[in-house]
Amino acid sequence: MSPIKANGLVFVRMLKRYKWYIILGGLYLLTIVADPGINNSFHIPCLFKTLFGISCPGCGITRAIGALFQGNVQEAWQYNPQLFFIIPILIASLVYQWRSIYHQIVHTNSVP
Repeated sequence: MSPIKANGLVFVRMLKRYKWYIILGGLYLLTIVADPGINNSFHIPCLFKTLFGISCPGCGITRAIGALFQGNVQEAWQYNPQLFFIIPILIASLVYQWRSIYHQIVHTNSVP
């Protein structure tokens, strides 16, 4: 069996293993993009802010992500500017993780 076909089969097995994560994540993104008012009417309450009355460093990050998915960069910055520093770190981390998974699949021909 060729390496390309073997890698394709491994990829299919990996998709089957993580299909519910992919489906639920896709549905979540779809609800954010499809309903522009969802971020203004619903957000996760901050326990720190509820208890102490001041905003924690993570306050507004859910609304900022929602605003980014809708293309409102300025509104996302107003909700929580730290998100713009966290996103590059998360992307670099995901790329590194996917590269290591890919190399493990290619060299061992198995799904991690």
